[in-house]
Amino acid sequence: MYRHHAVWGLALWLSCALAVLVFPATAARATPVATEVVVYANTFSSAVGSEWSLARMGTTPLKTATYGGFLGPFSKAPSSGDESVTLMLSEMPSGLYHVTFDLLIIKSWDGVEEFHDAVADRWSVGLDGHAPLLVTSFSKNLNRQTYPDSFNPALYDLSNPNPAARYTGPSHPADTAAFEKNQLGFTFPGVGIQDAVYKMDFVFPLADPNMVLRFAGLGLDSAADAGWGLDNVVVARVPEPATLLSALLGALALLAAARGMRARRG
Repeated sequence: MYRHHAVWGLALWLSCALAVLVFPATAARATPVATEVVVYANTFSSAVGSEWSLARMGTTPLKTATYGGFLGPFSKAPSSGDESVTLMLSEMPSGLYHVTFDLLIIKSWDGVEEFHDAVADRWSVGLDGHAPLLVTSFSKNLNRQTYPDSFNPALYDLSNPNPAARYTGPSHPADTAAFEKNQLGFTFPGVGIQDAVYKMDFVFPLADPNMVLRFAGLGLDSAADAGWGLDNVVVARVPEPATLLSALLGALALLAAARGMRARRG
């Protein structure tokens, strides 16, 4: 009986996993599949590595055991403008990939209600040469943010004199969906601690042998005002549907055999 239940449970799990792979949400945050193969991981506890375009490491004032070393901080450079950093992994087989990481939002992000200039404080991630996986905005004050929804520039009306009414798309209170808020110890003058951690999670197809993931801040004022960083980056390859299908068929065959044995014994 217990063997029968175990085989049935395996078949059910493989069916669910196969459904995830056959009908993937290309840029959606997704649930990890147990059979994923990790091809890259970095906690930035000791070094960045040449796979990153900028080898900048920061430390958090608090919670050093969890986020002590991280990639960044990044913001707006005085000479070159908005900063971005890329992760390049070579000789990658084509297929589906699952990327997870912690996004650190640091200091005074103004969301979609930017009072200092005409641009919302945004952040993006995506594969070079393709549409972004996500463009969104974050807030660390009384302003609203678009995350966990995307930021749609077509819904941002620069002609509106009221910054609070410029964005007509979905928006949410500051820190919405944050895993942690105001725990890292980054301070802003006159306000106190201002930071947040977001757990990011994406599944996407890859056809090019070179994976170039770009992370970028957009419309930030300066490093003294707002910044961001990355930690606990993991890239995993999702098994091909055919592989899971073979495993599913094998599990179903075992289930059929177990039922046949029970019938003969009965």
